[in-house]
Amino acid sequence: MDFADIAIILAVIVTGGVCQRPPTCDFQNDQRLFTCRYVKEAFPKLFYGNYNLKCELCNIRIFSPQTFPYENNLITFNVSDSGLQYITSQAFSNLGNVQYLYLQNNRIMNISRGAFSKLRQVYQINLENNLLVELEPGFLSDVESNSVSLANNKISELPDNAFEGTLTLLVLHLQNNQIKTIHPNAFFGLDTLEYLELQNNQICYLPLGLFREMKSLRVLNLADNKLTDFSLGTFSGLSQLNGLVLANNSLQFFRWQ
Repeated sequence: MDFADIAIILAVIVTGGVCQRPPTCDFQNDQRLFTCRYVKEAFPKLFYGNYNLKCELCNIRIFSPQTFPYENNLITFNVSDSGLQYITSQAFSNLGNVQYLYLQNNRIMNISRGAFSKLRQVYQINLENNLLVELEPGFLSDVESNSVSLANNKISELPDNAFEGTLTLLVLHLQNNQIKTIHPNAFFGLDTLEYLELQNNQICYLPLGLFREMKSLRVLNLADNKLTDFSLGTFSGLSQLNGLVLANNSLQFFRWQ
């Protein structure tokens, strides 16, 4: 056996050892934080209490209800940078008390309908910097949240009823995507929304009646798109709007209603 063969065997042993490491969670009392490592399928069974949780060196390809099936009162659940690709229906149903859900900097390509069901007091759901191209209608159904961020993905289209079933949502970030097409009923159900960020996309047309249900909207940011004109009545229904940002488009003239 020569040196090259020994090197290959050692590499296999080391790699195998890393892959087989069992998931662990350490608690830092001063930060009220569980740091969990090496999670691939399910978190360790512990009493998590009303603390915070962060994943490090994790590789959770699919997040389902079985990934974290334990009773808890966690405040923050951070699985950013954890290799996520798919989120199944009711994936976070056991995190009903969580206030901050961090899912950014993964490789998420698909979020099933009802993925965030039963989240009732979450302030922020952060899905920035993923690989989302499409949104499945109802993926935010049965959710009460102050803010959802889908910024810096690859979303090219907003289908009809994309956000149907959302119970409460105040701020929606869709900036820095590749959105070209917005269907007429894309924002149906977002009657509580106050801030909508759509800047830096490729939007060239807004369907008539797109905002008709958004009676609470206060700020609409459409900067850095490819808009050239609006149909009369495009912004009908926006009775509370006090901020409209249209910078860096190709508008020849502007008709409000």
